[in-house]
Amino acid sequence: MAFPANQDPTTLNALASGVFPSVAAGVRDLIKKEIPMFYILNKKGMEKVGNWGARHLVRVLETDDSQPTSFTGLDLLSKGTVQAPRSAIFPLANYDINITIPWEDEINLTGAQALGDYVEEVTFKQCRALGGRMSDDMIHGNQSNSKNFLGLEQALVTISHDTTGSALTAARWQFHQGTSTYGGVTRVAQTATLAGTGWENAAADITDLAALPETTFCQTSSSANPVGSVSECMKLFTRFLNVLTYEGTSPDLILSTWAPQEDMGNAAFGLQRIFQGEKGEGLDIGVNIARYKGMDWYASEKFGHSLVAPTGGTVPTVAGLIYGLTSSTWSYLVEARANWAAIPFLGLTDQAGAIGRIRHRGQLICKDPAINGVLYNYGVA
Repeated sequence: MAFPANQDPTTLNALASGVFPSVAAGVRDLIKKEIPMFYILNKKGMEKVGNWGARHLVRVLETDDSQPTSFTGLDLLSKGTVQAPRSAIFPLANYDINITIPWEDEINLTGAQALGDYVEEVTFKQCRALGGRMSDDMIHGNQSNSKNFLGLEQALVTISHDTTGSALTAARWQFHQGTSTYGGVTRVAQTATLAGTGWENAAADITDLAALPETTFCQTSSSANPVGSVSECMKLFTRFLNVLTYEGTSPDLILSTWAPQEDMGNAAFGLQRIFQGEKGEGLDIGVNIARYKGMDWYASEKFGHSLVAPTGGTVPTVAGLIYGLTSSTWSYLVEARANWAAIPFLGLTDQAGAIGRIRHRGQLICKDPAINGVLYNYGVA
């Protein structure tokens, strides 16, 4: 006969129906305050909770659907070409972590209050671990595990810009050379006629600037530049932000490793372009927050590249990089029925204990990679 999972079913029932669900609901607030990517997504209003199902479709436009024209009187008007509908398909990813209560703890922790406090402590600890794992997956993505979120590294693949033109004078299309697949849509490098899928992100390898480029922000220069000039790396950064600007839409969020933000603070100090942003109370102390030209800039070593070979891209030499993001093009879709959902405690067959679970389903989606980009190989010696 199986050993009883617990000696007091009423206590376990109380945990399952009262303490556990209430604690699980409180976890969401904790995660959004402490863990980097959840903090940023919440701050920028990207999280969207709904009944999304197993996958989500995003309309993909190669060019504008209509062709504007001017005419006089009874001119013969062409109806122009109309794009056939196409969609990117984003599967939502599932995450889970267990909350285990050994039978001995039920015996040792006398009273519902003591046991409730214990369950709360274990639940918060486990959910923090789960949130940290998901935050990392939002950055590094699923190249090492197809079950993970599609992360920044898949949406914004690292690949060298078209080297037929200098990065400091290159046209916008030369920065859009992605040949990977994102959301099931195969991306094709843009050309001088802007031909492509319109789904390519901007990208540039900082070390491609010149024979002896600076790969950091500074007010000094290499032997390739006149003494005292601003570094080519800083010039490229400005150029890159311009490439990501379309009409009134421009990047409003920068994610980078520590060095770029620190270097910019030193190099541009006299220009007062970078200054401390919000305090980020409760946020991982390793995340530095600043503002640059109206953009929120978050820096952490957690935002660095995984150095896993990207599909259709180039493996960076170092993890240091800078993401330029337009937050209005990003969504973190969360399934309402699996939003840190508490699965009630159940007794385990032939084991002296009980187990509950926290489950989460969601996906990080970029609806327009073309106005997002990545500069990589920052700080290469």
